Amino acid sequence: MHDLYMLDSSDANGQIYAAQAHLPDALKKVMYGDSIFPWRDCLRARMNASDADPRKEWKDYVDFALSSSRQTVEHHYGEADQLWPFMSYDKKLKVGNDEYSKPIVG
Repeated sequence: MHDLYMLDSSDANGQIYAAQAHLPDALKKVMYGDSIFPWRDCLRARMNASDADPRKEWKDYVDFALSSSRQTVEHHYGEADQLWPFMSYDKKLKVGNDEYSKPIVG
């Protein structure tokens, strides 16, 4: 399923927001996703601050800190692909990518 569909159908942002409604802003938690996800109350993506941004140093620090948590999640996908290559087999299914699709010369 598509990531944005899953985000929308799960209402993850709404559920996390509701679960933390009683907390002061300083204690509220957010999820960190990649840039395809829209900015929500409880979902953040990289800030990618420009050089002209007065808060660039802080934004770069936040990006670095959050990306390290994302790496721990993504790392397991890579391990799974190495252990069970058939999970990512569909990426290798291309015309002309195997011996059966090549013309016989002779």
